[in-house]
Amino acid sequence: MKKCRLFFASSVLALAITGCASNKQPMEVSNIVPGAQGTVSAKSAENDNTELTVKVQHLAPAEKVSTNASNYIVWIQPEGSRNFQNVGALKVNDDLEGIQTTTIPYKRFKVLVTPEPGNMAQAPSGPAIFEKQVYRQ
Repeated sequence: MKKCRLFFASSVLALAITGCASNKQPMEVSNIVPGAQGTVSAKSAENDNTELTVKVQHLAPAEKVSTNASNYIVWIQPEGSRNFQNVGALKVNDDLEGIQTTTIPYKRFKVLVTPEPGNMAQAPSGPAIFEKQVYRQ
C-alpha cells in the first residue's frame, strides 16, 4: 500500500511539474483587430538562449489592418533597452493563422507584432496588434 501511495504521489507531482512547464501565454490584442487571438511561448534553448514562438489566429491580412502594410513583423525589446529588434515576419495564411519561431539570447523582453510595409523594417512603424512582456525562467 505504501508503494502505491508513493507511486500515486510521484505521478501527481510529475503531472503538476509538466503543467507548470507549459509556458504558452496569451498576448494582449489591440482593439484594431478585436477578434484576433495570439499566444507567445518562450522556452530554454541551447546555450541558455530562448526559443520564442508566436502564434496567431483570426488575424486579418496586414494590408487590411494598416495602409501600406504588406506583412506583420515580430519585434522584441530586451529588458532595459529602448530599442526594438526585428526577429522576423509573421506570415498569415488563408485561414488567418500564423506562426513564427526564432531563437534569441534574452530571458526578459517585450514582444510586439505590428503591420509593416516590408520585412526589413528597422523599428516598429505600425500600430501594435499584439503585445506581451515575457519572463523566461
